[in-house]
Amino acid sequence: MKLNRQASALVALVVVASCSSLITQAGRLEADGDEASAGGSVQWQPPSFCRGKDCPEFEVLQTRDDVELRHYKRAHWISTNVSNAKWSEAYDEGYKRLQKYVSGENVNSTKLPQTNPSFTLLYVADPKAHTMQTTYTIEYFVPFELQEKPPQPNSTDLAVTPVDEQEVWVVAFGGFATEEIVIQRGFEFIANLTGDGIDVHTEFIGLALYDQPARLIKRHNELWLWSKTQPSAALRRTRTTAGGGTENDDDVGAVLRFKRMFEAVVKRVMGGRD
Repeated sequence: MKLNRQASALVALVVVASCSSLITQAGRLEADGDEASAGGSVQWQPPSFCRGKDCPEFEVLQTRDDVELRHYKRAHWISTNVSNAKWSEAYDEGYKRLQKYVSGENVNSTKLPQTNPSFTLLYVADPKAHTMQTTYTIEYFVPFELQEKPPQPNSTDLAVTPVDEQEVWVVAFGGFATEEIVIQRGFEFIANLTGDGIDVHTEFIGLALYDQPARLIKRHNELWLWSKTQPSAALRRTRTTAGGGTENDDDVGAVLRFKRMFEAVVKRVMGGRD
């Protein structure tokens, strides 16, 4: 999903859902949810905004006005960190890296299909000044058929990132997601949720993009904010290292995934110094 400078998009914020007792469902998990796995299921009915592509399975737990609280299943993503003063340029660089992986630059030389969403994580620098760090994490959702064992990237700039089940607050908006619009809406989203007493992580904002730049109308973008109240499985994280091994983390929240990505970028920028 290549963006031009006029059509820049930022990381999706986890949307805060209300305490409404009404539970609705925009996407559906399989009936035997206790056997949830990283892969897709025949019962999963992706919403129309996935545009017919594989996208992460979720269930809507709560709705309030235009905000949803979603429960996402465990899934693998391919992640890369990019440092640049402008998000649009960082996104373009991250997108190029991920497209090389999709085109076959992985250990199996496997060519992967396009998926949705194209995802960005933005890290908050100063919440009062509404500014962001100049490091961004760009991610590609691994298609269902390869979720159980994604091919390892050839490039050390990319990593397989397993993400356990998680609950996020999501708000959708249309038009082109420029950096200015995303930052403005992102901090408004944080203020609205925290103002209503909803406990979310405010260190980062997620941006999910579902449409190509050529689509001019009825575009679908989302901001994500992660709930601090996560399912028990989300307290355990496993990350695939550059050497193909794994690291396990017990009793840590969803924030660790993003914190480690950011720290890895800082270390690389510093020339590997501790």
